[in-house]
Amino acid sequence: IELKETVTEEGEKSYSFDLCGDNLDSILAKVPADMKVSVCSVVGNFRTGKSFLLTFMLRFLRNRGCEGNSWQTAEGDNISEGNNNAASTAAKTVESNGADCHGFDWRGGHERMTTGIWMYSRPFFQDVFNGEKIAVLIVDTQGLFDNETTMLLTSCIFGLSTLMSSYQIYNVKERIAEDNLQQLALFSEYGRMALSQEEEEEETDDTGADGGDTGPKQKNKAFQRLEFLVRDWPNFDDEGDESAHPERLEFMDKYIHDVVRKQKSSGDLQETRDQITSCFDNISCFLLPHPGLKIQKSSYTGDIDKIEDDFRDMLTLYMNHIFNVDLKPKEIDGRALTASELGVFTKTYVDLFKDGASFPEAKTVLQATAEANNNNALSLAYKKFMAEMDVKFGPRQHAFVQHDAFEEYTLASRKSAIAMFTQIAHMGSKKNSAKFQATMLADIDEQIERFRVMNESRNPWQGAEQYIVPVIIAVIAYVGRYFAKGCAPISSVCHNTQDFLGHIYVGIATLMLIVSAGRIQQGLEYARTLTPLFSK
Repeated sequence: IELKETVTEEGEKSYSFDLCGDNLDSILAKVPADMKVSVCSVVGNFRTGKSFLLTFMLRFLRNRGCEGNSWQTAEGDNISEGNNNAASTAAKTVESNGADCHGFDWRGGHERMTTGIWMYSRPFFQDVFNGEKIAVLIVDTQGLFDNETTMLLTSCIFGLSTLMSSYQIYNVKERIAEDNLQQLALFSEYGRMALSQEEEEEETDDTGADGGDTGPKQKNKAFQRLEFLVRDWPNFDDEGDESAHPERLEFMDKYIHDVVRKQKSSGDLQETRDQITSCFDNISCFLLPHPGLKIQKSSYTGDIDKIEDDFRDMLTLYMNHIFNVDLKPKEIDGRALTASELGVFTKTYVDLFKDGASFPEAKTVLQATAEANNNNALSLAYKKFMAEMDVKFGPRQHAFVQHDAFEEYTLASRKSAIAMFTQIAHMGSKKNSAKFQATMLADIDEQIERFRVMNESRNPWQGAEQYIVPVIIAVIAYVGRYFAKGCAPISSVCHNTQDFLGHIYVGIATLMLIVSAGRIQQGLEYARTLTPLFSK
């Protein structure tokens, strides 16, 4: 997602987001059609090491089979992929390692590196707790609160990243500060408002038309996993002691509880925390120590030996903490998404945030999400119907299905598509969902007529009338040949007539066999379906 800057004649700057749709489609196309997708995104203040961390993350995912910290050096002793501190060295190393060993651009210093939102060009695949395999997409975002980005644009970047991701990593420095929580609460408030708007629409739908009540619906939180990644944590006293890692993990749980979940005496502080916890299914934190002062310099070439051992150990612990069997796919309204569905939602959200000059209202975002969800429901239900019909009546089928069986099968497939659509399309207004369902049923009914014509064309008795005249001629010629045969020995006329009539019925029979070869095969298959009836 590119961030485009436009300068007016008066010298005023405006920003807009532009989705590189072809790039997104090429990435999502690498995921199998029915596989669910998890999106891991890192967001946070600029110059806090997000892209550097993500480059390590990519190296870990490419080298999952390595023991201990060996994955860090599996592609070389330098983190040269994406390293803009030493471009020539990086280019040579990447070239020697192969095209797949790329990373997100990073560098030391004080100037911002990443602009816009970037997704890594290939998915990774992860086994999860239920034995299923899901695809993992890695996303890097522009740093927040730099010297060039407005507060509104920062909110848009954070909003887009959170809407896209299933695992949102909020990168902060040294501690979870109150301003970090307040910034997060601004967007979390949008999530709460969106849910409130959805509840209002549901109540209107449930009681408006017939005064009935469909019963309570399980409420899903707006977002899934939020993890505060605290960089340069200064308070580990057991530096370098791997046996203390379990205690560190316990401390992290206590720390996030004290900062976010523990009741505060101040009403404003508690309200901020309530807004955050009401919008995320899971909130956690992880603490990483400082990697070493040499890493921050613009002269750093990526030498892994210069990174502090404690940071490397904790980094391995963190990678295993993220990419374990509990990793969940991206969900909308409690339903896991496939790659194609994720693409629909992503394009919808980018269109909403396209104008970086304004933050879309919660109601607008909810409506767009519901519309994208309805589009996905229509597409999936229609594909299901077409797949079921193709199995029975598609172009590769030859057997004719009797009319009653055709109608019964078609009705069952139609009901199955409606059930699937209804199961998915329950976001937003029911009136809007009904419009999408009506569109789907119109398309399905049109396809039913097409399949009906295809099935009728396989009926071995259809068009039999066109064979009656040739058959009568052939029979007359065949019988006449025997009458002519009686006088053939004494009359050349009878002999020639006999030969002529023979050529006629042989020619007609041959032509009919050629024209009717397909129907003969269909007739035999149809006869096989009748055999059990005769045997009874």
